[in-house]
Amino acid sequence: MRLPKATAVLFFLSVCLALCGGTRVLAKDAPPKPAVPIKTLTVELPQVLREVAGNGKASPVTHALIDIAYPPAFDAARAWPILVINATSDLKFNSSRALMHRYADVATAAGWVVIAADANRELVVNQDNVKLRLALDSAALAALQLKWPAAAEAPLAFGGFSGGAKHSGWLAAAFVAQERKVIGVFQAGINEESFIKAGKQFKVDNADFLRIPVFLLVGDRDRMSTPNAHRRVEKQLKKAGAQHVKLEIIPGPHYVNPAPLKGALEWFTSIAAGA
Repeated sequence: MRLPKATAVLFFLSVCLALCGGTRVLAKDAPPKPAVPIKTLTVELPQVLREVAGNGKASPVTHALIDIAYPPAFDAARAWPILVINATSDLKFNSSRALMHRYADVATAAGWVVIAADANRELVVNQDNVKLRLALDSAALAALQLKWPAAAEAPLAFGGFSGGAKHSGWLAAAFVAQERKVIGVFQAGINEESFIKAGKQFKVDNADFLRIPVFLLVGDRDRMSTPNAHRRVEKQLKKAGAQHVKLEIIPGPHYVNPAPLKGALEWFTSIAAGA
């Protein structure tokens, strides 16, 4: 799942040549509109990313559909952190862009650029895996870099809800393996630890990796990913040596609540500043 370094320049050039305006929005991608403007792009996946997504063979996914939201006072001359959102792989709930729209207002108000990417075609659950998300997010970040060159060095955080929270743990480790600076993981509605597992899989589970803060969020009436499941994940993280773990239990069921994201992002940046 690691991108070959020898292809990095070709990959970037391929993305440069493939950018075009607009995007095809799938029928199920009709979330409530955020107040902050959303920029949309369609990017053709270069061969190297199609092979990442297809586990060595060219994936049937040919394009990434990308949504980007910028802070209201965005200035390309200064540094901004980037939040990468991923949704679950469950059908009807698997649009990362739709989930990103739920979080966009809170994240941009906190001073973060927010980005998400989806495949350009319908997928069955077993096709929508971490390898595909790695390819889509890589293309999205490269496209963002074309619009904003400083994005290449910007710190990243990964966030998601339910299965997207699990994806976020794996993607954080994948991008650390690509030598990107990751400063936080936001995992809401999760019932299985993924961050430490991913660190071991990608062989990045060192002291620096274990300093990345992990914010867990659950509703007190969540019956799918219960508060006890989150306490178990919290315990596993701490036992493995994760230095910054926070669990917040809020009123509500298994439902996306964007409000606590503000505190999580402020916590990420404060720890990164201290480091």
